[in-house]
Amino acid sequence: MIIFKKIGNLLPNFYIQKCQKLINYAHVEKDPREFAGSSLLYSLLISLAVALISTLFNLSTVYILFFSILSFILSEVFFHLDFVFIGIQRIKKMEKLFPDILNLISANLRAGMTLDKSIWAASRPEFGHLAKELNDVGKDVVAGKPIDAALKEMGERTNSNLIKQTIKLIVEGIKSGGKLERLLREIARDIRSMERISEEIKSSLTMYVMFIFFASAIASPFIFGSSSKFIEVSIGLQSMAASSGIGTSFMGLNQGEILITNEQLGIFYICQITIISLFASLLLGLIQKGNEKEGLKYLPFILSLAILTFFISRWISEKLVFI
Repeated sequence: MIIFKKIGNLLPNFYIQKCQKLINYAHVEKDPREFAGSSLLYSLLISLAVALISTLFNLSTVYILFFSILSFILSEVFFHLDFVFIGIQRIKKMEKLFPDILNLISANLRAGMTLDKSIWAASRPEFGHLAKELNDVGKDVVAGKPIDAALKEMGERTNSNLIKQTIKLIVEGIKSGGKLERLLREIARDIRSMERISEEIKSSLTMYVMFIFFASAIASPFIFGSSSKFIEVSIGLQSMAASSGIGTSFMGLNQGEILITNEQLGIFYICQITIISLFASLLLGLIQKGNEKEGLKYLPFILSLAILTFFISRWISEKLVFI
C-alpha cells in the first residue's frame, strides 16, 4: 500500500537493507520499504491497543508505559521473524527432498548421462524450490560456468548447511574422479539415517520439554508473583513504621531508606519473566527442531501464560495476606 511505502521511505537505509536480507532469506516477493512501513504502523497500533486495555485494569502509568513499549518491541520482532520462519520452513522442505534428488541424479548417472544432464533431468516440479535451483545450475553450466562453481553457488542460495556440506562432498568427488553415483547414494542414505536419529532424539526428550515449559510458564512466574507481593507488604509495613516513628527493629524489619517502589519491583519481575520465557522458547526450539529460531514461535504463548500466572499468583498472595 502507498501509506506503508511512505512510512518506509522515512526509515533509515540500514534498516531497509536488513529487511531486504530477511526477504531474500525467505525467497518471497515483497518490497522492503513497504514491509518496514507496515510492520512499524501495525506495531504502533498494537502498542496503543495494549495501552488502552491496560487502563481498563486500573494499572499505574508506569505499568501502562512499560507494557506499551514491551508490546511494540515484541510486535516488531515477530513481524520480522515471520520471514525467518518462512525461510526455515523452505530450507526444511528442501533438506527433506534433497536425498530423493541425490538418488535420482545417481540413477541418471548409472543410466549413462553426464553430471550436468543428470542434474537437469532431476529438476522436476514436485521438488519445488530445489527444482528451480537445479534448473539454474543447468543454465549456468550451459552458459559456460564450471559445474563445481555452479553447484557451490546453488548451496549458497539455499542457505542450508546440509546442502552446502553435501555439495562440498560432491565437488570433492568430481575433482577426485571417483564413482560419483555411489557417493550420491551413500550421502542420501546417511541423510535419511540422520533424520531417523533426529526423530528418535526428539521423542526421548519429551520430559525435558515439559519440564522447561512448566518451569518457565508456571513455576517461576508463580514464585515471582508470590514473593513480589510479600515484598510489597514488607515495604509497606516498613514505610508505615518509619513515618509513624515506630522502630522497625522490634517488628523484625531492617532499618534503612527504601529505594525501590512497588511499580519498579513489578517491572523488574516482568523483565525477568520475559527473559526466562525468551530463553525457554529458544531452548525448546533447539531441542524439538534443532534450530533455536524456530522456538521463538512459542514465545507469545509462554510469555502470555507466564505473565497471567504472575498476576494470578499476586492476587492469591494478596488474599492470603489479608485473610
